[in-house]
Amino acid sequence: MKSNIRIRFDRISILMLLALLIEEPLSYTATLLLAAFLHECGHFFVAHLLGIPISSLHISILGAQLELRDPLLSYRREWLLCFA
Repeated sequence: MKSNIRIRFDRISILMLLALLIEEPLSYTATLLLAAFLHECGHFFVAHLLGIPISSLHISILGAQLELRDPLLSYRREWLLCFA
């Protein structure tokens, strides 16, 4: 079973990333991006373990958001997904 997950970026988040790359050392920017990537991987991994289908990843200036195909989850599953 193949799942297609769209990744969407806000334009302002791309501009903020470019500004960060220009103003800050590359090591700082790379560390920040790696930390954010690993954080979202935790949510994605738990969603995969719980069998929660994900339709897209939306990256904005305020952070990232996994958009679920079926937004109605039990309290337990939602708590586990958030806690991850």
